[in-house]
Amino acid sequence: MNKCIMFLLTAVLFASCGRRAKMETLHMEPTIKKGGIFIIKSVNINKLNRYDIIVADSPFPKQTKGLWVERILGLPSEELKITKGGVFINNKKITPPSVLKHIYLENAKFLNISLGKDEYFVVGDNTANSRDSRFCGPIKRKSIVGKVDK
Repeated sequence: MNKCIMFLLTAVLFASCGRRAKMETLHMEPTIKKGGIFIIKSVNINKLNRYDIIVADSPFPKQTKGLWVERILGLPSEELKITKGGVFINNKKITPPSVLKHIYLENAKFLNISLGKDEYFVVGDNTANSRDSRFCGPIKRKSIVGKVDK
């Protein structure tokens, strides 16, 4: 009986505290440094906000093993456009966090996109070293596994 109670308490603590993960790439620097530890928390998918850092299944399974850590830039059903002049959501210029002040556009394929009702446009903070929605398109809601708690 005591083992069962301990198991349940451990499961509840794990679910509420999240799980630890290690950043394996440079694409979220300077926010999360390569080799840095962060916590992945469960999240109500309907409560995600612009600029939240999320963890999702990689859209590049052959090149990237495991999970993908990115920042949400575009939300479901939005029109998103990225130009040298800035980021526009539904034709209105927004002010991203300073870490995204200069979004690299070279070789990007998805810079003007209409997001579906279950799609998010995500980017890495280090846009010069990130393969993200600019290259693979939006990610589906069902691929998001959690939110980063730094």
